[in-house]
Amino acid sequence: MADFLKRRSMRQVCLCYFFLTLAPGLFFYGETPNFGEALARYILPGVLACFLAEKCYGANWREALCVRRMAAGLICCAPVGALCAANLLWGGGGEGVTLERLMWICAAALGEELLGRFLLLRGLLWAAENHNRSAWKAIFLSGLLFGAAHLVNFTDSGILALFQCIYTSAIGVLFSWSYWKTGNLWGGIVWHILLNLTGLC
Repeated sequence: MADFLKRRSMRQVCLCYFFLTLAPGLFFYGETPNFGEALARYILPGVLACFLAEKCYGANWREALCVRRMAAGLICCAPVGALCAANLLWGGGGEGVTLERLMWICAAALGEELLGRFLLLRGLLWAAENHNRSAWKAIFLSGLLFGAAHLVNFTDSGILALFQCIYTSAIGVLFSWSYWKTGNLWGGIVWHILLNLTGLC
């Protein structure tokens, strides 16, 4: 697996990201969010992403998830607060928040950040460095791929899913830049949780 991800890494890491992101969702389509779904759909792929990023790209999940530089990550990702405020002003999804839904939201944010930033971005940065390309190319590509993964919502929300792809791509670029700049994932994780939470209030 490590050799597969290192060979022409940009293509391989993108395939790995989409497989780990989309495949688990095939088993839970239309289900009510619960702890079992959160574990299988987000936490287990996130753990696998940590393992692959460390083994293949020299990433260190302990460093990325430590509290050092957490404040810098939160500040870098703070522009997402405007979207949180907009969600609250427009009333969110109106579904309310139960403890189980809150756990699902936290698991989703953690898993998506480990997959989209820790594995995908680290792999793209590794490829960019080995092919003398700019880190910004990796940052923008990781954001675009993060947004494209939201196309799975097209069956539920139709044309609104395209709008979701656009703004999640922008969020993905911001969170990728934050992780690249600070080496800390907590800014993206916390703001991701708040964004999803305010969208469901």
